[in-house]
Amino acid sequence: MLLEKLNLLVDGKLTNGALLLFGKNPQKYYVNLRIRLGRFKTATEIIDDQWADGNVFHQLERALTILQQYVSVRYRIETIEREDVREYPFLALREAVVNALMHRDYFNIANFIQINAYDDHLWISNPGGLPDGLTVEDLKRDHKSIGRNPLIARVLRLAGYAEEYGTGTLRMLEEMKKAGLPEPEFKEEMGAFLCISIRTSTRKIT
Repeated sequence: MLLEKLNLLVDGKLTNGALLLFGKNPQKYYVNLRIRLGRFKTATEIIDDQWADGNVFHQLERALTILQQYVSVRYRIETIEREDVREYPFLALREAVVNALMHRDYFNIANFIQINAYDDHLWISNPGGLPDGLTVEDLKRDHKSIGRNPLIARVLRLAGYAEEYGTGTLRMLEEMKKAGLPEPEFKEEMGAFLCISIRTSTRKIT
């Protein structure tokens, strides 16, 4: 059985990992194991507030759908067809959300992943700092993968969402650079790991 091969079924019982990855409503048992997304005008003026619920895959899909609504789109026309150019490259956003879901501290059931989108920047915060043996500086150079949730990471890799080689943050940096945007800032703060991306008004649309 697939769940047994993935170590998500033990002695005939589903593990918490199975619930988080494939359950219909994990929040019934763990209400804060989800993502909260907000669109802010200022630090105190909230324009929109939404939740991405369900299992890990549903949360990823829903969070990316909401994020694409939060960031504006510009248009570039160089050929017959118009090209949509988003404030933040989709692949960078995808990597950030995947990393948050893959590496959050799932034992911290009191807090949720939080994504705040402002006019000039957005930040993603997930409960739990970096795993032991990994520093913020390591994230911007070649580094080994140090997983907090190996079962979740394995399933995400098999599903094609992750590599498990520690390349996620490097791909984010690469995509932001290709888009002409400042590289994301990584830091640990108040027991959480933060990824902060800045949009610059000098970005060139060519």
